[in-house]
Amino acid sequence: MSAETPGSIAAQLLAHGAAGDTGVAIVEQATTPYQQVHTATLEQYAAKLGNLSLKSPSLVIIGKVVALHQQFAWLPTNSANETYFNPVAGRLVAYGKDAKRA
Repeated sequence: MSAETPGSIAAQLLAHGAAGDTGVAIVEQATTPYQQVHTATLEQYAAKLGNLSLKSPSLVIIGKVVALHQQFAWLPTNSANETYFNPVAGRLVAYGKDAKRA
């Protein structure tokens, strides 16, 4: 998922009648030692999380389950601004059934 997609999803959900107080969580660098969890509501998304430059892997969670984050946070949010995985800068590599591998 690109970094622009969560904002677009939030805007579309609001435009199609989702409640503005619906929770949104982005788990950046999910399951790595540098995991960071960012939360907001759909209404707050653009102002609070819209300018984030997300690092992969990132998960977007929308709905009531976001309210359980504080209770079940199994991995603490890391304040370090480091990258666990090196980004694949502008490259898309796809392997199909008949593709020759480099």
